[in-house]
Amino acid sequence: MYFFSRTYYVAGKIGDLTYDSQLAFMQFVLEVASSTISDRVDNIVSENHTIPLVDGFFEKIADGLNELANKIENDEDTYKTLQKIVELSYVTTAAGYHQFLRGMIEL
Repeated sequence: MYFFSRTYYVAGKIGDLTYDSQLAFMQFVLEVASSTISDRVDNIVSENHTIPLVDGFFEKIADGLNELANKIENDEDTYKTLQKIVELSYVTTAAGYHQFLRGMIEL
């Protein structure tokens, strides 16, 4: 979780050197996703298990970050990968988890 929470920081630091709209979008998405996931993890640590993390959650985050790194390295569009990360963070919310349970979100 720590490394994931630093991804938006790194993107922001790169953005300090040069502006790129895709990088700015990536930084914003990663920051919001990190904050959303951190809130849920903090609740779980505080023994509020109302919304659990889905099976394989951290592996899916790691896979998403690996995919994102590969797309950046190959200068490919990152939108779909960021969308996957957003969906992972969304299922840590009450509305997102409810939609996941109903089969509306597939991870």
